[in-house]
Amino acid sequence: MISLIANPTAGNPKSFDRKKAILNLVAKRLNIPIYGLDSKSKSEFQSIAQSLSFESEILIVAGGDGTFSDVLNAKINPKIILAYLPLGSGNALRYGLHLPNSVEKWLTVFSRKQIQELDLILYNTTYRCCFSGFGFEAKVMQDRQVMRRKGYNGLLAYGIPIAKGILFREPRFSATIEIDGEKKSVDNILTISLGKHPYYGYGIKANPYAKWNDGLIHIRPITESSASISWRILYAFYGTLTPKTYFSGKNVTITTESEQPIQCDGEFMGTATTATYTILPKCIKIIM
Repeated sequence: MISLIANPTAGNPKSFDRKKAILNLVAKRLNIPIYGLDSKSKSEFQSIAQSLSFESEILIVAGGDGTFSDVLNAKINPKIILAYLPLGSGNALRYGLHLPNSVEKWLTVFSRKQIQELDLILYNTTYRCCFSGFGFEAKVMQDRQVMRRKGYNGLLAYGIPIAKGILFREPRFSATIEIDGEKKSVDNILTISLGKHPYYGYGIKANPYAKWNDGLIHIRPITESSASISWRILYAFYGTLTPKTYFSGKNVTITTESEQPIQCDGEFMGTATTATYTILPKCIKIIM
């Protein structure tokens, strides 16, 4: 049995009709119903996802990166095969999974049923994610929520906070990064990216060495100057730049003197002075 669950609030609210048309096309082509569109809260959406995962062989998750993360953290059946139908705005996960932007091409990928076992990252022993950020990039996600309430969507909701942070010199911080028992001190950090795939939203290749199923967390503390970061962001849409500072490992603890914002899969998780990350090797199955 194949089930399709969709988040009614993913992405730009102005494009809801387009998203509904895509959902209807996929549901009709696969002859399956759509679940989740009438959910009124995150907990209700996750409850539906959990139930479907025990009733289905394949669960198609339609929405943005946050929607997929909600499903990953819904205590789903560990045997479920997942598929991701990207309907969000930034869609970092679409780039990470190398999925097409066209729904017709996506249906072709889905029809092949090529299944991969992928690693995830466990944040603070409770939250499963594909990528996380400690510092400025998490503040961007926090500010994005404010921008969206003001009516800004898409790339603008990300771009304006990024530009403000770089132009007005977002404060840097120092951190002790403990990787598999070995401590490393890093100064002048704007943000620390931790990932299982290379991409931010809109195809920005931020963590180029990251791989899905190598059993490692890929850590990139960004310590370059603001001027360097500006052109690196632009270049990252088209190519890959070697990180100035890069680490990898299975167990990671980040400690700072001052509280820093944290994000997981594009969702703002609050602030802290310490965060722990543990690799979860080959813990999900997904069609890609």
